[in-house]
Amino acid sequence: MIQYLIRVADSSIIILLLAYINFIMPSLTPRSVQFGVRIPPDRIVDPSLISIRKRFRIYVTATSGAMLASNLMVSIVSGSTGFSALFILLEIIAMWAVYLDARKHLRHVKITERWTHGYTQKIPAVINPERPAAVRMLLYFVMPLAVIIATAALAVREYPYLHQFLPVKFSGSDPVEFAHKTVQLVLTPVYSQLIFLGIYAVLVFVLCRVKVVPEYPDLDRSLTVQRHYRFSVIFALSVLLTMVELDFMLSGMAQWEIIPGIFTEFSVIPSVVGLVLVVAIVSRMRYSIAIPLNTESAGAKRIMNRDDDAFWKAGMIYYNRDDPSLIVPKRFGIGYTVNYGNPFIKIAIFIIMASTTLFAIRLMAW
Repeated sequence: MIQYLIRVADSSIIILLLAYINFIMPSLTPRSVQFGVRIPPDRIVDPSLISIRKRFRIYVTATSGAMLASNLMVSIVSGSTGFSALFILLEIIAMWAVYLDARKHLRHVKITERWTHGYTQKIPAVINPERPAAVRMLLYFVMPLAVIIATAALAVREYPYLHQFLPVKFSGSDPVEFAHKTVQLVLTPVYSQLIFLGIYAVLVFVLCRVKVVPEYPDLDRSLTVQRHYRFSVIFALSVLLTMVELDFMLSGMAQWEIIPGIFTEFSVIPSVVGLVLVVAIVSRMRYSIAIPLNTESAGAKRIMNRDDDAFWKAGMIYYNRDDPSLIVPKRFGIGYTVNYGNPFIKIAIFIIMASTTLFAIRLMAW
């Protein structure tokens, strides 16, 4: 019964988490790009845009509520959680459909109300960001390192008192699989923590060095916003990493019999909490600096940063046959994406798909 309730709770949490992320999604993206549509600076508070955002959130709430209720009802009636994966998939499809609906309505408003009248499209220059201080970067590692050190200290303290055979798999609170006690086995949670710490270090390195695209005509203001946003992302990832490290710590404590084995069923909860905190932190800090979008004058015409909506399929996939570039800056956020309209990219995708298919066929033949 407990296992059944845990599985129902897990699927419900996933549906609620997807709903939460989609609900605040318009706040996670820059005000200059909403639902993958470029918004002119003087339209970021347009009533039509505000109405579309409200409509999007109403649809997200209603759709997610229906999926959650359906999942619970089917699980109760059937006495099984076998359909939970289906409802999670339907939730993802429904959220994508709601996003595309909002994008379609916003593009329609943008065209009919001639939001781009008097503007010309351009892609701004890419710039190198200022390198952050090393001391500040090290502070972001304090929280996850503290959890790793605590986990290692517990492992070292408990090792002499552990049984010769340790549980490695649980069913609820009952161990169902054992392995001989070794240093490697006891320190497995610490090894996993260090791997994730290394991944985080690589992400921090990339985020601190990747070039950025100014979103504001005023370069100083643009750099201030980009720097603030970048540090907020690094901090949010540090919080998420800390929660993931706590997951491994809980699993290790269950294996060392410091806490009941039932905690292995809930060890994913810190990671879920960390993901919610990441979204909340980025959403909050993205707009904590109140800098208005300005219009850059260019003679008789004004200039909109970035390119035409028609080149961004679903607002995220860049496809422009007339652009010779292989790699272009992302429309929002940090980093780059490829130009899927370039013939070389098409050839590369074909080679990758063909290689993957041949490799899969060979595995099946073996």
